[in-house]
Amino acid sequence: VYTDDISSDSSDTRFVSPYIEKMLGFTPKEWIAGGFDLWEERIHPDDRKRILAEYEDAVQNNKMFDCEYRLSGKDGQIVWVRDNATILHDADNKPHSFNGVIQDITEQMETEKALRESGQRFSLLFSASPDAIVLIDPHDPNVNWPIVDCNDAACQMNGYTREELIGQSVNILNTTPGTRKEREAYMKRLRSGGVVHLESNHRHKDGHIFPVEVATSLFTIEGRELVLGIDRDIT
Repeated sequence: VYTDDISSDSSDTRFVSPYIEKMLGFTPKEWIAGGFDLWEERIHPDDRKRILAEYEDAVQNNKMFDCEYRLSGKDGQIVWVRDNATILHDADNKPHSFNGVIQDITEQMETEKALRESGQRFSLLFSASPDAIVLIDPHDPNVNWPIVDCNDAACQMNGYTREELIGQSVNILNTTPGTRKEREAYMKRLRSGGVVHLESNHRHKDGHIFPVEVATSLFTIEGRELVLGIDRDIT
């Protein structure tokens, strides 16, 4: 928690809570003594121009300052923060101080980065896999287990284009569509067993039937639970 005096041409820090020492290594006394210059100095060079412009815009236009950026601690360690501040006004409605809260969001940002990298790796494996991979939404209220994505191998194996498959019920491939009761039981097996293996028959676009070995599991993308199926032609 901090308070910056903005009633004059220059900004000075009047108060900062003790948490600043845990987050950045500076004592409240050191941070207050360094004031605006110390804060500016500690902003990551790649973020500095953007953040100073945002700060100036907030002061000049009486706007909320709400930004995510990086600060360098006393030991040089980089800390991701979310800085949220509002302007307080005096009796004449002139801005006199910025009251804000700086939160350490380093762990959150690292998690998001890991998820992005994981998503990129999945996308690469999804595209390059020699096995047919199909993503299915088991929760769609309008279509019976619609296909939400598939790779090139799935298209080649079943004779369809990607555009022809996406949005269609997975029953376009299965020769024996499952009942609602069977689908509910299948979801229970997925949740309890992790991966479900089975053999089934697919119907190619040209009409011929061929046997497939299927491995399915639950997969979450951006909070959306999907069924991931890996199919292999075992003719």
